[in-house]
Amino acid sequence: MMKVFKAENPIKNVSNAASYVDTPLGKITFDMIINQVFLSTITTKDCFFELINGGKLLSYEHRDFIAELVICKPVIRLPEHMNIDGAFGAVWRVKSILDNLSCEFHTVLNPKQSIDIEGGVDSGEGLEGITWNNKECQLSLGTQDGVTLVHRSKINDMMPNYFDAEDEISQHNIVKYLKNGVIVPIPKMMKDELCQIHFVIAWTKYKDEEDCSTWFVVDMDSKKILVNEGLY
Repeated sequence: MMKVFKAENPIKNVSNAASYVDTPLGKITFDMIINQVFLSTITTKDCFFELINGGKLLSYEHRDFIAELVICKPVIRLPEHMNIDGAFGAVWRVKSILDNLSCEFHTVLNPKQSIDIEGGVDSGEGLEGITWNNKECQLSLGTQDGVTLVHRSKINDMMPNYFDAEDEISQHNIVKYLKNGVIVPIPKMMKDELCQIHFVIAWTKYKDEEDCSTWFVVDMDSKKILVNEGLY
């Protein structure tokens, strides 16, 4: 069964589930580095579940940690002038079994080889994000910014309080950008601490550079991702 998430509704074991989402521009993959090693290369006890509204939960158990990843459709409410074609949220929750566990959350777009895309940083208040397009499709990826993560750490909101970033400038530098994705590093977790990080992706037909529909969607908190599947 699940170890760090809880469910209000019945869930079903399945034989396998993928840690990525297919989009019109390519696969968005979700991975972690645990103590300098990618989770996808670590031998773990794995369990996979189908959630009540079509989402999935991947559970990884190791002597040093428990990591679970939920991928599902979030609750979305858009202004009338906005429109999207698809959206998914991904929520990681990790429990450390020992002291000084470090982890980095990696989310990356692997573009289809047959298309050329343009993109760049598309951040906002409380949000670190990237938006890509190929003049046919627009795709955005978002996660919470460092200022929000530090705030969560100070109120014990599933975030360990070990960020060496007291001023706002250094907090804005916590989340790192890759060529086609983002990294959220958590420098240290102590035994029995929980850490939760989420990402949201959304896409729509490309209209023009002024369309901010996908950017609007990815600026959300984890509760709007989890509530549709009755998780907490």
